[in-house]
Amino acid sequence: TLIPVSCCFRIEMIWLSVNRVFFIRQSSNKISFYSNFKWPKFREADTPAVVNYDYLMRSRPLSSHSFVCSHTFLEFDYKLNDISASNTEKLSIEFYMDSTWTVLDSMKNQGSTDWIHTKLELPSANVGDFFKVGFSASGSLSSNITGWLIDNIKVSGFCNDPVNVMLTTTGNVVGLSWQPPCGSDSTIPGYNVYRSDISGNPPFILLNNLPVSGHSYLDTIPAGISSGVYRYRVSALYIDSNNPGPIVCESAGEDTLSVSIPLGISQISPAGVSVSPNPASDFVIVNSKSPVELCRIYNLIGEMVFSFDPGEKTIFKLSVSGIPSGIYFLKIFSANRLVRTVKLVVK
Repeated sequence: TLIPVSCCFRIEMIWLSVNRVFFIRQSSNKISFYSNFKWPKFREADTPAVVNYDYLMRSRPLSSHSFVCSHTFLEFDYKLNDISASNTEKLSIEFYMDSTWTVLDSMKNQGSTDWIHTKLELPSANVGDFFKVGFSASGSLSSNITGWLIDNIKVSGFCNDPVNVMLTTTGNVVGLSWQPPCGSDSTIPGYNVYRSDISGNPPFILLNNLPVSGHSYLDTIPAGISSGVYRYRVSALYIDSNNPGPIVCESAGEDTLSVSIPLGISQISPAGVSVSPNPASDFVIVNSKSPVELCRIYNLIGEMVFSFDPGEKTIFKLSVSGIPSGIYFLKIFSANRLVRTVKLVVK
């Protein structure tokens, strides 16, 4: 069995003529749907123009049960048909939890645009919580624009990997151990362990027949192997906490541990990324072959102590001056959904 490509799950916001996931709060002709229901449009009414308006389009409640211990993202495309470029009309993206709406991002009318894809990370949800997402079109004079268009809305969860994955060898037996992501196995029925071919390259082959229920696994190096390198991945399997049963998500797994034949352990930097200086006291420079969407730093017990969005850059500076001295794990999320982890020492 090969390691899966998908590590995520999503809720699609599909625009339908009946029983829409999104609903219109006001009974107003200021929000309309195209006849083929491809996208909603906040539009300026034919007559008359409206001053100091605020029109809302918000989702029904979405369960967070499937999003426990994950990074949750809202993605959508928007387009502005502008008239005056007055910088007074605004499209806002909102998030609702604990009886409070929060504005995550906003855009103003500074000229017409083509379709623009936007991806925002949503605040963490707790077990049992429901959340909503929404869009608000507001401004001082509606005739300054023709309308905002929104399409391809989706909410997706990016599952977290196990933390503190370690490797030891005894004879021809390789022992792997790890700790659960987010400090709990409450929504994790088990783990999968994968091994590369003898050259250390993909494909990664699933070693366990059934999910590993604990936090360790023993792998016996096949007889007759005299030289080479094995690389390992450990992934976490997730279920919906409100509906235990099928697996809804498997994390990507990391390949930062390897053994060389004859047996020897090496903690290596993930292929395609470098972090220097390391140890560091002020900052580090991250150099990645692929664009980076997100960086997170975790302590040894799996708690996140720092998060940074580099804006999909491949080379950027990451400040560690506010982090106490110690050993950490820097997790790097690439735009191609590859997750890489580097051991980071802050002094």
